Amino acid sequence: MSEIEKKLSKLGKKKVIKSGGIRRKAKVVNSIKPTRLSDEEKQLVNLYQKINRFLKQETKYQDLIKVYIDNWFVDMVSHLRKKDFKEKTIDLKTLNEDEDFKSNFFSISPCENNIFKSNYRDLNNIFSKKGYNYYINQLDRLLSDLEKEDYIPKEKPLENIENIGVYYEKLGLEKGEIPTLAELKKKFLKLSSKYHPDKHPDELEKYTKLFQEIDEAYNIVKRYHYKSDKDHLYK
Repeated sequence: MSEIEKKLSKLGKKKVIKSGGIRRKAKVVNSIKPTRLSDEEKQLVNLYQKINRFLKQETKYQDLIKVYIDNWFVDMVSHLRKKDFKEKTIDLKTLNEDEDFKSNFFSISPCENNIFKSNYRDLNNIFSKKGYNYYINQLDRLLSDLEKEDYIPKEKPLENIENIGVYYEKLGLEKGEIPTLAELKKKFLKLSSKYHPDKHPDELEKYTKLFQEIDEAYNIVKRYHYKSDKDHLYK
């Protein structure tokens, strides 16, 4: 029996007291009956619990697991479409940067009783049937990747390891840091905006070169940590 099932099974039980040598069941005011989970709820809580075990592991790969999950979220949200939501006015452009949306609807954490059921209801209130199925499939894909240890980086060509520090420096990244795709893109956009030749018409040649160097550094660091534009997970 899982932890959530143990806790649910204890809800609504009456307390036994002993009075005058006689064992009696005390009346429980507003006793809570065990909450039954639907098959869809069981599927969701099962995925949450299994993924959460990876987040709780104390291994040398803990930081990589967190980065991997962050990148999974970026990739998953980037493929959502308006038809995946019940409310058609959702601004998909800012969705990926909305921390409230992320924490409310995509929190990978232990789910218990009313907290879990509230999360499940929220998902069904915001997603269409197609969108909910997509989310479940993506959670299942994430779990499969974690079980296969896809978060562990594969070996890189020696020349990339020797030169990567130069490109890290150009982007203002800390040595040994593993940036998420969102963090990497944020760095690139900030620097490319700062050094864009259009902003420096009097020093066009100088800033064209700087702009090109930033662009090169961004693409090299991205390829170093991520296979390709189509592969948005740590490989």
